[in-house]
Amino acid sequence: METTAVPRMEPIDEAFDRLGKERTEPPWSSDLMMALYIQLSKIRDEANAWAKRVQAAYDAVEPDVVDHFKNEGKQSDKRQGRTVYLAKELWPRINDEDLMGSLPSDASKELIAETRECARARLIEALASDPTTEHLVKSAYNNQTLRSFILNDCEEHPETLEKVIPEHLEGLLGVSERWRAKVLRS
Repeated sequence: METTAVPRMEPIDEAFDRLGKERTEPPWSSDLMMALYIQLSKIRDEANAWAKRVQAAYDAVEPDVVDHFKNEGKQSDKRQGRTVYLAKELWPRINDEDLMGSLPSDASKELIAETRECARARLIEALASDPTTEHLVKSAYNNQTLRSFILNDCEEHPETLEKVIPEHLEGLLGVSERWRAKVLRS
């Protein structure tokens, strides 16, 4: 497997180094600024790829570390200036075994999804119905989904080309513009 080392210098220095130029301070010429921005984009992509490979390796070793602790009857181990410890995490999940167990073995993906949604709705209803858990249920929306709705489902005004917010959301929903520079591989 090919490995790429994470740059050991500051990203801006790395970008200048890759361009074969001595570092200078802004303001930069248009050509140098664009070349630096592209190099920084490449460095970011390499660092993200490296971080994903490190995370994959970390995730692959973790079950062995957990087994080691369990087999040795230990909770922690100090080495190389770090403490590795065993942590028990509890995470909620929707209990849908009763509903899923009633499905035929050849149930369609749609039926499985519908059954899981029924289990989810059942849990939400139970949480909302009791004063000790009702605060856990919130009416909310997902910002990324709402952004997708604006981008894909809202019409554009024919003259201004701005997105037109549906009437039932007027005054409640606004659209902010944010300009970003991005880099594509070409």
